[in-house]
Amino acid sequence: GISVHRYHMFNALWNKDPKQLLEITRGIANLKRSFQPDIVHLLFGPPALAYFHLQTVKSYPSPTLLTLHADLTNSRVGADTLLWRLLQSADWITSDAEATLNRARAIYPQICKRSSVIRNGLPLPTLMPEDLQFDPPHIVCIGRLAPEKGFDIAIAAFSQIRERFPDAQFTIAGDGPLRGELEKLADEQGLGGSIRFMGAIPRQRVPALLNTATMVVIPSRQDSFPSVAVEAAQMGRPVIATSVGGLPEAVVDEKTGLLVDAEDVSGTAAAVIRLLQDPAEMCEMGRAARVRAMEQFNFDRYVDDYDMLYERIVTHSTESHKEMR
Repeated sequence: GISVHRYHMFNALWNKDPKQLLEITRGIANLKRSFQPDIVHLLFGPPALAYFHLQTVKSYPSPTLLTLHADLTNSRVGADTLLWRLLQSADWITSDAEATLNRARAIYPQICKRSSVIRNGLPLPTLMPEDLQFDPPHIVCIGRLAPEKGFDIAIAAFSQIRERFPDAQFTIAGDGPLRGELEKLADEQGLGGSIRFMGAIPRQRVPALLNTATMVVIPSRQDSFPSVAVEAAQMGRPVIATSVGGLPEAVVDEKTGLLVDAEDVSGTAAAVIRLLQDPAEMCEMGRAARVRAMEQFNFDRYVDDYDMLYERIVTHSTESHKEMR
């Protein structure tokens, strides 16, 4: 019963098409006027949505909730940026990671009293976790094949891992601009027969893939709070991840997995080898990861947290308007 309105925002901005930009702006303005929302909830990753919201903010004044999903480490800051204008105008700001929210607070300290962390929650898969597979070991990476995800680091680490575990198998699930380069790198590293590039897979197939994994590696150079860390935990898989962005909040070092430095090929390989040499420790980490995922990243809790926040924001906005009258 929920209407979905789709606008080709990214194409319009990428092509710098003034006619298309105007049509989308008018369409969103008309939608706001006709729907008259109690609250506008923006999920800030790519800036397209922010641009069109700011262009139409006067169409129907509503309180705004801004959720930050992007890693803001290298974001441009200053009064002329979309991010600055959004932080300034939002009635409340949330993020799924303390690291992301702290970065936003450093950029615009005025939001400290109107911001909070709400952990991402994912529905628990109906598929039950299977025992970790060790014969042969199967290491899985999932994500967009882009520079910030660091899959070239993983491939270099895989080469070192095979020296200790020659029968190990590797899977990279995802697609992106670096796929051709990564496949070439895998061949150069002599991994052609032991590494599989699956391409992008539907979200509903992820639990089944994870059920075949011994562990999951997240080698990001830059990240916010990737959902694959939670998905792996839900399926009882320990995670080797870099200590960037919100990953240290998703992976508890030495308890649900291991954290390594970004760009550290040998450190990543050593972490994987350490766990493969101690199956009991790895199984315990997997069990702890699943328990923590069900407690900390519970989907019902996630929905309830936003439901309560919506109500608080709308109530405060209503009372403020009454006072102004």
